[in-house]
Amino acid sequence: MNQLWYNLLLFCLIFSLVANTQTDSTYNYFASQPNDTTSVFSILAESKKYYGTDLDKGLKYVDLALKMAQNLNYDKGTRQCYNTYGHHYLYVSQYSKSLENYLKCLEIDEKLNIKQKIADDCINIGIVYYYLGNRKSLEYYLKAVAIYEEIENPIDLAIAYNNICGYFTNIEKLDSAFFYGSKALSIFEKLEAEAEISDAQINLGNILKMQGNLKKALNFYQKAYNYYIQNEDLEKIASCNINIASTYSELNEPNSAFKKLNEAYSYFKQIGNKESQLICLTGFSQFHEKINNYKEALAYRDSISVLEKIIFDENSQKAIAEMETKYQTEKKDKENQLLKIDNDLQKETIARKQLFEYAMGGGILTLFIIVGLILHQFVQKKKANLLLTEQKNIISEKNEELNQFIEEIEAQRDQIDEQNKDLEHKNSHIMSSIQYAKRIQEAILPSDELVRNNLAESFVLYKPKDIVSGDFYWMESIGQKVFWAAVDCTGHGVPGAFMSILGANGLKKIVSERHIYQPAEILTHLTEHVISSIKETKDGEEVKDGMDISLCCWDKENNTLEWAGAYNPLFIVREAPIYNLAEKSNFHPFDPEKENLGGLYDVKATKRPIGRFKRKNIPDFENHTISLQQGDCIYVFTDGFADQFGGEDGSKYTTRKMREFVIKIYKKPMQEQILLLEQEFENWRGKEEQLDDICIFGVKV
Repeated sequence: MNQLWYNLLLFCLIFSLVANTQTDSTYNYFASQPNDTTSVFSILAESKKYYGTDLDKGLKYVDLALKMAQNLNYDKGTRQCYNTYGHHYLYVSQYSKSLENYLKCLEIDEKLNIKQKIADDCINIGIVYYYLGNRKSLEYYLKAVAIYEEIENPIDLAIAYNNICGYFTNIEKLDSAFFYGSKALSIFEKLEAEAEISDAQINLGNILKMQGNLKKALNFYQKAYNYYIQNEDLEKIASCNINIASTYSELNEPNSAFKKLNEAYSYFKQIGNKESQLICLTGFSQFHEKINNYKEALAYRDSISVLEKIIFDENSQKAIAEMETKYQTEKKDKENQLLKIDNDLQKETIARKQLFEYAMGGGILTLFIIVGLILHQFVQKKKANLLLTEQKNIISEKNEELNQFIEEIEAQRDQIDEQNKDLEHKNSHIMSSIQYAKRIQEAILPSDELVRNNLAESFVLYKPKDIVSGDFYWMESIGQKVFWAAVDCTGHGVPGAFMSILGANGLKKIVSERHIYQPAEILTHLTEHVISSIKETKDGEEVKDGMDISLCCWDKENNTLEWAGAYNPLFIVREAPIYNLAEKSNFHPFDPEKENLGGLYDVKATKRPIGRFKRKNIPDFENHTISLQQGDCIYVFTDGFADQFGGEDGSKYTTRKMREFVIKIYKKPMQEQILLLEQEFENWRGKEEQLDDICIFGVKV
């Protein structure tokens, strides 16, 4: 019996040692190195060899490096460990762990104030958020851009612009994507970085192709193709030909498409890329189907089937070979482990036998002690049973009361469940109605294409507080006149949305059907339209809903702007003074000591709303006419941005801060201004709830 127990214990020991013992000579070598900064980076360099191939082994080395760096209080080494962790997790798509480590890396770099590293961290964090589909990606890319600009690092700045280009391409904001892709290309051209220039040209070609600008896309592809040909980059030549062929196909030039596809196929065969060959063969088959050459199309289909089988077989053989290699390696490791275990066990056998005998003696002594304890517990239990019998009656009574209480609770719960189901049904019906209202409201807003065609340099920052908005923007073009407005209706959500539909229809009717073009006169007619549309309620009370508005009319032929406002003002920014506005407007120069340099003009609106107004002396809407100059920036907006609470003390943003911020950004391209405004708003708001709908319409002349 003793021998049986001994053998069982021995088997368990061997199994445990085989499962947990690892022999890694390289790791042991690094683990034996002295704790110094050089060792930290040597270990991390070893870890990087396992990016995307062996996560556990890679992390094992980083763990060793991190322990060493922390023992040395070596912050730079610690941040590099977190950075390497982040890369390892990113390679295997474990984004939350990757983000966690990149943020730790950023925290250390901000503490050390290493600006280049801070910007690099922001790029890494932005990439993770990009893969997560989180709009914070853009926020971190822009932080990196600001730092690269500050430290004058053009190559990383251009790469950051390319990342932003990719972000906007992904969400199909193609104008913004092209803007940042062009900025990246411009920097690469100044640096004469030819490889990066060509890659950027491919990106811009793809964007233009998505926009339907096929000939311009083809031009970018061709430039990149010429560079790849000069440098004999066969992989990129072939891939570029695929893009060119696809573009020719969309231009309905099948012969040119077939020629480029055939060239791509030749290069892919030369470099042995079978997956890309498969794409080309599919294109050949589709080409012959289009020209009704079904025999050739079928022949290519057969070639596709053959190639697919070859690819499958190769992948299968590769997988089997990898598994065989892994098996042989693991088998050899196990054999080495067992040899070591056998030697160790021979030394330990005598000690274990003695230990077993001592344990048996101790077990007998323990048995006597346990028997004594059991006898003692038996006596105590007998006494306790008497007390327990008395308590059972009390517990029985309490259980009856408890059961009655539970029945009451369950009845109430069932009632609440019924109410919740009814409430969910009603909420679902309400949400369906609100979503339908949203679609109606979106239909009245001018399309991006309409705005872009009439106001090439412009942006609209539109952020509803709820699903539907009480703010809206409007635009109309009549001949050489372009009208646009930012409008704030009473309330937000569904009530505001209904008013916005009324306002948009009224503006269109006044301008397009009645042919009234002066902004002040338009506002007067819009007031009449709103009052006549909103009747008194059945109990005789007046509906006091209305709207505030800032309305522009740009005469392109004479380059003049007419403007009128109901409570909502107008900002114009110009580097030279606007003399005909200086007396009537708040003047905010760029340099307080040199007012003749120009600045931001805050043109005040008439203090009356669109709708019912109970004051006796109702002022007329005032019309302003301004001669425009090239470079003037015009902003109309609602009050949601300026009224937002936030900052360190939870205060209101204010119109003053808004003026100061607009002065800082007005020289930047309009597509960049909207991003900076949105970032400023989110930074100010922080964790505060958005207070109101937001609408800002910016135009550069």
